[in-house]
Amino acid sequence: MLLQCDPTVIYALEQNDSYNGTLTLKDLRFSSPYNTYLHAGLPPGPIGNPGEASLRAALNPSQLTISTSWPTRRVAIFLPPRWWNITKMWPNITGS
Repeated sequence: MLLQCDPTVIYALEQNDSYNGTLTLKDLRFSSPYNTYLHAGLPPGPIGNPGEASLRAALNPSQLTISTSWPTRRVAIFLPPRWWNITKMWPNITGS
């Protein structure tokens, strides 16, 4: 079964210095063992790993994290555990 997963093609193109920020139908035919449009099953290895800063933040979730989504302009605010009681006292602080 083909997964047909765009990030695997992007990874393959990046490894070949061929990714320009957009995928085309031609890109989906790029020959690579990581291309899940051409090869069934999982790629031969991981296609991405978190950086050191991400790992440190996961181990020490002490800061407020704000994530935005473009072009939808949706904002997600991730609060550390010590702030959870504040959001229970004032539920509108998170927009719920």
